[in-house]
Amino acid sequence: MQTNEKDREIITLRKNTTTQQKPLGENTATYCFTGEIDWPNMGDGIVVVGDECDEEIVFAITNDQQKTSADSSEIKLLRANSYWNWIDNLNFPHFELVGDPKFYDTRKKSIDFAAATLVPDSIPAISNKKWHFGEDLAYEIFLDTISLIPENYRWIYNVLNLRVPILSDISLWNLGTTINLGDATDHTLLSTYITNESIYLKTLQDLDIQIEGVYSHQFESVDFQYFPGMLKHEEFHYIMKKRFIIKRLNEFSFKVIRKLNLKYSDYPCPTITDEIKAHIIRHLNIGIKWGADLTIAKDQSIDLTGFTMVKMKKDDTHVEVRVENHELMADKYASVFYKDIKQRIIDWWEGK
Repeated sequence: MQTNEKDREIITLRKNTTTQQKPLGENTATYCFTGEIDWPNMGDGIVVVGDECDEEIVFAITNDQQKTSADSSEIKLLRANSYWNWIDNLNFPHFELVGDPKFYDTRKKSIDFAAATLVPDSIPAISNKKWHFGEDLAYEIFLDTISLIPENYRWIYNVLNLRVPILSDISLWNLGTTINLGDATDHTLLSTYITNESIYLKTLQDLDIQIEGVYSHQFESVDFQYFPGMLKHEEFHYIMKKRFIIKRLNEFSFKVIRKLNLKYSDYPCPTITDEIKAHIIRHLNIGIKWGADLTIAKDQSIDLTGFTMVKMKKDDTHVEVRVENHELMADKYASVFYKDIKQRIIDWWEGK
């Protein structure tokens, strides 16, 4: 029977329900069980499954369908007001508010950051009902017949429903009563807070700091914040974390998973044990955490590693402060947006 190459070749093997031997299928070289076979799409291959299997086994007869890489759709951008849904191991559905980034800060010495981009291990941060990475992954078993030698056939594993959340947002909890002028397009808002020339000139001076980057002016305060500009800084972190998480998953995690296999002649009824699941989850986690660490992020086209000693004003003197390069690059990424904000405020003030 010929099938379209794009069709998914799946065989479903069920536990014996009859003692009558079914006739051999024309494309199947070996049976070692009596029972029922249901094949919506059947391709050439050899299937050998024991006759004492307690559970239904679903697998592909070639390794073409094995997942070998992550893609961008599996990286999920979350905001504090996003909801995260999952079904737990008792088959109960959950739909929980993600919450403020402040509550995901697991560092021993907490820092009151204005915004953050991070990969949470569990969601939500404060709840008795939490999603933990890996608990809603799905698994498949494949029979790898690529060697064409039956003695070398292997069961290989597939992982489905991969979701990697990245929370990237303002921390309203930490910012408290900070005045947010948005993207400076709301003239009523500007008129409320920029009420005279002195405040106007100070606002432009503050924007020069924000244009150069707050990581180069860590000891200078500004009167107003612009949340969309702050999110531009975090957007750079999100883009880079997403890029390098996919890179590490593909170059490390899925390579490890592809090497995880069982000799089919030794395991006629393959199962996905808790040990195998833990092994897969552990190596996916390693790739994710490795990719999310921008201090070691480097490939052929971008290098975020290292730091720069930045001279900045502190009180009435100047000091040198070590600043990680990925933060300086995020400031540079947001700089154009702050320049636009400054020009909007100038145009509004001069047009009054």
